Amino acid sequence: MSDTEKQMPATSVWRGVVLVALATASFGAVSFMFFSMPSQPERDLKIVSDKTLEITRPAAPQAGYVGSASCRECHLQVYDEYQQHPMAQSLFPVLDAPIVENYDEASFKTPARRRYSISKTAEGVFHHEVGLDQEEQAVYEQTVNVRYAMGSGRRGRSYVLNRDGWLYMSPIAWYSEGKRWDLAPGYVPGNHLRFSRQALDRCLQCHAGRMAYLENAASQGLNYHQYDAQPFVEHSIGCERCHGPGEAHIDHRQAGKLDAGDPIVNPEKLDGPKREAVCNQCHLLGEYQILRYGRRHGDFRPGQNIGDTWTVFIAAEERGGTRAVSHMEQLQQSRCFQQSGGRLACISCHDAHSVPAAQEKTQVYRDQCLQCHKEQGCALPLEAQRKLPADGSCIACHMPRFSASDIPHTTQTDHRIQRVSPTLPPDSDEPSPHPALKIFDVAAVPLTELERNRAQGLILAKRAEEFKSVELAKQAERLLRPFIEAANDDLLTLDALAACCWIQGRVSEAADYWERALGRAPRDLRPIRSLMLASRTLGNDAVAAEYAERYLANNPWSASVHNEFAELLAKRGEVRLAIERAEHARTLDPSDMAIYGRLLALYQQTGDSHQVQQLIQSIQQLGGEIREAQPLSR
Repeated sequence: MSDTEKQMPATSVWRGVVLVALATASFGAVSFMFFSMPSQPERDLKIVSDKTLEITRPAAPQAGYVGSASCRECHLQVYDEYQQHPMAQSLFPVLDAPIVENYDEASFKTPARRRYSISKTAEGVFHHEVGLDQEEQAVYEQTVNVRYAMGSGRRGRSYVLNRDGWLYMSPIAWYSEGKRWDLAPGYVPGNHLRFSRQALDRCLQCHAGRMAYLENAASQGLNYHQYDAQPFVEHSIGCERCHGPGEAHIDHRQAGKLDAGDPIVNPEKLDGPKREAVCNQCHLLGEYQILRYGRRHGDFRPGQNIGDTWTVFIAAEERGGTRAVSHMEQLQQSRCFQQSGGRLACISCHDAHSVPAAQEKTQVYRDQCLQCHKEQGCALPLEAQRKLPADGSCIACHMPRFSASDIPHTTQTDHRIQRVSPTLPPDSDEPSPHPALKIFDVAAVPLTELERNRAQGLILAKRAEEFKSVELAKQAERLLRPFIEAANDDLLTLDALAACCWIQGRVSEAADYWERALGRAPRDLRPIRSLMLASRTLGNDAVAAEYAERYLANNPWSASVHNEFAELLAKRGEVRLAIERAEHARTLDPSDMAIYGRLLALYQQTGDSHQVQQLIQSIQQLGGEIREAQPLSR
């Protein structure tokens, strides 16, 4: 749990469990439309009694992995070539990362009176945030040591902090195409989580080779994890991400079996949906991704369908789109893909092991187009084809680059392969505020009615939380209750039902669901935080304090929980301890006005006029209002 939820209702605690598109549309209506999906025969999920579900769980995330270095002995040329691929450079310890950034001009300001700077020394890379007053004088400065550089640098880089196995994002990012430092994607000036935005397990699964989960911490469905002190088993995306665990393959070869029955996965030999799933595990976002019951984000294996791990909902109708990870959604809109009979695939154009040199790209991709268009090539005269900016490039006209709407200062290639080069941005048409959705690969992985209702219920619960909608909460609850009666250990459904009860004002029922979830996953911070807030709402501050201590014993990096614990300590008369907690909260987040307000009230209570005056001055310098600290609102 990160500070995402500070000053929010308890229903926010499952924010991030259902992954939502990075640029979420505003939904003004409560209607939620799905394509009708026919009942399908039950597969690995089936009712075996009135109250029990039986599922076949995938192999444990670590099972059978040997690491990419083990592949090098037999596949030296491919291995060495792949090291230059962006996927092989997706994540580094920050001091080991090839330098693409400009550390000489490493600072920027935001309109919210914050100045950021970056410094690199032999000891590490440090990110600094300075809060400024109206005269641009420093009010506070916070410095953190970033441990990992995420991204090859082709488009840019983000940076990751490691706090005792809890991974957080820095608000600072490098944008290669603009050659500039700026706020990272998802950060809005003056209203962001600074250094307390926890890295989601789903995001890490796509940017890192393999995660080192802390023992017993990787419970099903969780998106916020504590990892080992060395959180990455393999930093960058490796061979086994596309070919599957290699241990059985090595054993097979060492036994002298050259071909028959080799368990390694060759994506080229998979059928269409499974072949594309190898890429789609990271390059398909959709509108919503719902983990299937019993799955974890790291459970996907090459050779499976996407629907074996996630139920992915995409827009049922073409909507254009410029999201950086919507490549497959765009490709499926193209006539080339639709009329290829399944032959056109990601790997038709992209070599997963190498990237063509800049001077070779035009010819390499032109040759790929001519595989199908040799007889009926470009309709333009040769002279026109050679004119700039196309200069003989098929993709210059039919797959132009445009700004990615979810990542500033970057562009991506339009994978819709349009016959006529678009003259307007792909998102120029106003999208529907509540589009009809369909499941991405339901034909390949049919769902039972029970699981389909679960997936839809989880989305409705998310929307209910977002819009504080009692009606949506009721709809979600009706869909989710049958599933939890059949599978009472489903953490996502327990959490969503708790949120639905909370929105409807049934706090005690919400607490019961969170208690059940906590019993299944004692290290999960979501129900701990929720139960702390529920206990306060029910008037039981002593129990709330116990949950606050339990939370901080697991993760001491939450400024908001330290601040809330300070209030609970003050209410039972432990003012000095409360001040210690609130001061520690300020070191973690020196920008949070709620913490300043808490400290102001505490120092007023002790009669410390010097501290009171200093706090009033800081609050005024930071543009805050002087008012008594209020308890966390529901």
